[in-house]
Amino acid sequence: MDRRLPLVASCAAAVLLASLPARADGPLVPKAQLQKLEAIVKDVASKGRDAEMNDLLDVVRRMGEDAAVVAKVRTDASKALAKVKTPARDASLVGIAHGLHAIASDLAKDLGRLDDTPRGTLAELILRLDDDQPAAHKMLGHLNEDGKWTSEESKKLKAKRAAIQAAIVKARDLEIPLTSEPITFAPLAAIDPAPANSVRYGKLELISTWELPRLERVMRGVLRAAALSEFLCGRPLKVPATVATSRDKYVLLFEKEKYLKAIDLAAAAKSMKPEKVEPAREWGGFNDDRGFYVAYDVGEVGVCTRLTQLIAETWLVPGVQPCLERGHVNWLCLTCFGAAAPGVIADPKAASADPHRTSDRPRDTPEEKLAKALQSAGISGARRWLIFKAAHGEDPAWANSFVDDTAKIVDLDLLKCTFVAEFLHEHERLDTLMRKTSMQETDKRPRQEFIAKQVAEGLPAFEERFHEWLLPYGGAIAQRLQRAAQPPDKLSKDEAAAVADLDRVRREAWVEESFGPYAPVEFDRELSNACALHVAYLKLHREQLEKWPDAHEEYPDQAGFSADGCWAGTHSVIAPGVTRPEEAIAGWMGTFYHRLPLLDPGLKRFGFSLGDMIAVLDADSLVDPGVQEGLVLWPPPDMKGVPTRFELELPNPVPGQDEKQFGYPITLQAFDTERTFPAMKLVRGTKPDGPEIACWFSSPAQPTNLDCNPPGAWCLIPKAPLDGGTKYTVVATGSDGKDVVWTFATGQ
Repeated sequence: MDRRLPLVASCAAAVLLASLPARADGPLVPKAQLQKLEAIVKDVASKGRDAEMNDLLDVVRRMGEDAAVVAKVRTDASKALAKVKTPARDASLVGIAHGLHAIASDLAKDLGRLDDTPRGTLAELILRLDDDQPAAHKMLGHLNEDGKWTSEESKKLKAKRAAIQAAIVKARDLEIPLTSEPITFAPLAAIDPAPANSVRYGKLELISTWELPRLERVMRGVLRAAALSEFLCGRPLKVPATVATSRDKYVLLFEKEKYLKAIDLAAAAKSMKPEKVEPAREWGGFNDDRGFYVAYDVGEVGVCTRLTQLIAETWLVPGVQPCLERGHVNWLCLTCFGAAAPGVIADPKAASADPHRTSDRPRDTPEEKLAKALQSAGISGARRWLIFKAAHGEDPAWANSFVDDTAKIVDLDLLKCTFVAEFLHEHERLDTLMRKTSMQETDKRPRQEFIAKQVAEGLPAFEERFHEWLLPYGGAIAQRLQRAAQPPDKLSKDEAAAVADLDRVRREAWVEESFGPYAPVEFDRELSNACALHVAYLKLHREQLEKWPDAHEEYPDQAGFSADGCWAGTHSVIAPGVTRPEEAIAGWMGTFYHRLPLLDPGLKRFGFSLGDMIAVLDADSLVDPGVQEGLVLWPPPDMKGVPTRFELELPNPVPGQDEKQFGYPITLQAFDTERTFPAMKLVRGTKPDGPEIACWFSSPAQPTNLDCNPPGAWCLIPKAPLDGGTKYTVVATGSDGKDVVWTFATGQ
């Protein structure tokens, strides 16, 4: 996904552009042209296009229009905007876009009459109006490559973005030696008598009653995130040395009852301050003065994000500013674990009272609802929500987050910090800014003033560059209006078939009592374009299709590599050798691992591409992890016509066994619950005590394949194909003493 071509040619130009409320020697352009633009501001407002209205007003201001005139135009336009319930998306916008193109073309003719610096500034403003202005592009040193304008800066950013994506993939397989063993730890034994295990990396230690493979996976996940952090700070991709010497010890608990018991025992032992006791019951973690930290979370992902947030203090710059630490760590959590750092809830209410809002109409447009719905759906959803707010002039200023405690950075301020961190990653500025702005607790200098002085181009210009980086390619106002007037994206035959078949499968498994009314999953063009890139890559490297996880990866030194294709590959299910979407989905549903993401009730939107007998479906990029408590069963209760055989998948869920001999798998997925299922069985007939079918049983506690252990998923894999035309019953024994029992019937 190409982002908008940066319009700022240099830091110096950015400083000039951001500090240009008016020119001492008059406006940059003739008054008549400003009046034409002001008339278009009102036209755009009358169409309900508030984002474009805001951008036009900013361009008029920066071209040097009198502040009082700008204020009056804003007031009049805002009144017109408030009367519109639904933004226009018709041919009238094309006429406005043509008017902007004509004005921009006239302005481009006048570039030669200005001195170098004003000329560069005007060229930038012209391109904000209309991207189809060759003279302005050439003035800024942009190059036309294959019909698209680019610049040296954008080419560098593209290369850096690809390097970061490659590092993300490499970090996932980074070898990390650990020391693991059973342990007797008295404070934990007093909370939970179950056998305890210890996993150490140097002097860093995790202690838990979780089984060793799971505990090792948590430790490796956190350390790989730390290694990625090092890379983003301009150092080699490896675990920071300070982590191994930290001497930190963490006791991990996964049941609320036991966590509360831990607090009571610590209070009785006087190993935590009395004033910390009650707050700790809500925090999810506390320091025990006996030399360890107690962390609680019901799931593995939550544990990983919490530990990443805690352990980051050992490798980041001492005295790092909370705005940089919080944003960087949240980005790591979203990227490495698909979930935000603990305590993160993006809340649009903060924007509703923003004094920079120019529209008083309710924020109830379909675009707003969609963007808001995606806010917690991984890093892709978070980015889209911030882009939406930025396009409407409603993202908070980064300076809002110049505070003394990471806990004070929440909601939209947190999202802003997260993507400012990504901006700094790609511009290779994060580590330098962390060091320049570091402050010790005893430092009494005004924090906001101190940080602002360390931003070389100044905060206004920094915000300008950030928005140009964040907003999508083709973000000029004329092009946005033209796109808005286009009819809705028409799906191809294969895309429409994928939507219909995936919707059919999800409806069959949906439990309205648990997850609420069924909401159809939506097709996402951006994700699908990325899927198409990965299809194109695999077409060039078919040898990777035969291996796992190679089929999901792209290697930077190979032809066809792209950062977006790589992201799609690592977030998708892949089916080689298929000619129709229905064939691919049926194949995935006949497996253990590939079925699970298709049935996740948190899946909001998906991407899909099919070409050269390769299907790629991204069902992992836009998933909301905050679904309500419930179970997803497949085959669902009373389903008829269930297949009898397992479909081949990589990796093999039972290493060493012949997948061709397996029967159709039965899966149970548990969401947002502490309930587990230590036993499952499959019997012939409709009675729970019927003849049992021999199966392999995979659970999070005892996976059949240690290399692939999806959390919250239990699976029975029959050791032989099921009989056709036969009824079967599944019995899952819950940790709460309650069985889940259901029946299905196979096809002939």
